[in-house]
Amino acid sequence: MSADAPQYQHFIPQFILKNFDHPFSCPKAPTNGSKCKKHHHEKGKYPGDRDVNCLELLPEGFKVEELSIRQVCGLDDMYTDQSPNVKFPRELEAKFSRLESETSAVIRRIINSHQRGEEYVKINRTQQTVVRKFIYLLNQRGSGFFKTYNCNSINDYKKIDRDLLKEYMDRNGIERPLDIWLQGLFEFYHRSRYACDSKLARNSQVDCLLWLISSFPRTHYRILDVLLHPCERG
Repeated sequence: MSADAPQYQHFIPQFILKNFDHPFSCPKAPTNGSKCKKHHHEKGKYPGDRDVNCLELLPEGFKVEELSIRQVCGLDDMYTDQSPNVKFPRELEAKFSRLESETSAVIRRIINSHQRGEEYVKINRTQQTVVRKFIYLLNQRGSGFFKTYNCNSINDYKKIDRDLLKEYMDRNGIERPLDIWLQGLFEFYHRSRYACDSKLARNSQVDCLLWLISSFPRTHYRILDVLLHPCERG
């Protein structure tokens, strides 16, 4: 795929969607599972493709449609930095992919332990931090936030915290609200992973920070200064 071509980026990772998928079976095939070469198949609807049933609410009712897990719960380039001078436009998406891989391994370990009938599951502090971070970012990286912040200027931003956001943007020389969202996701991922591990190990502080951000999601840019300089604050 060309670097300039749009990239479909999931806000619900595929390792989660796979828990609900099933192999697509062509209704025109002679029998379930049979090869079906004579009929035209839409993208993601070839026999054996991993699909999920998607519910779409309509004004007149609803419909259920089978779609590939590669084509649901995502948008084109929602985490791609479109700034003109950025060196790695899809760095955030790459970081999410790494975090998803690490989280998936921890979750598989927990599931396997329960399937073996073990009463307790032990995970270390690093694994706890990975899962905690994943859960928070899973909330903050959704399509609703993307649609809220995807504005070319603060004049297009319509939420009630507009003045607060404008003050932060002016103080930091930021032109687009979307850059605030992307910066917040990037800094939370990066700083909480590598900076001041001794401080991050204080679970009460981490839990308090996550509760604060999750409780007031649209003002999370207010704590970006803390994330940018975590070692300078008590």
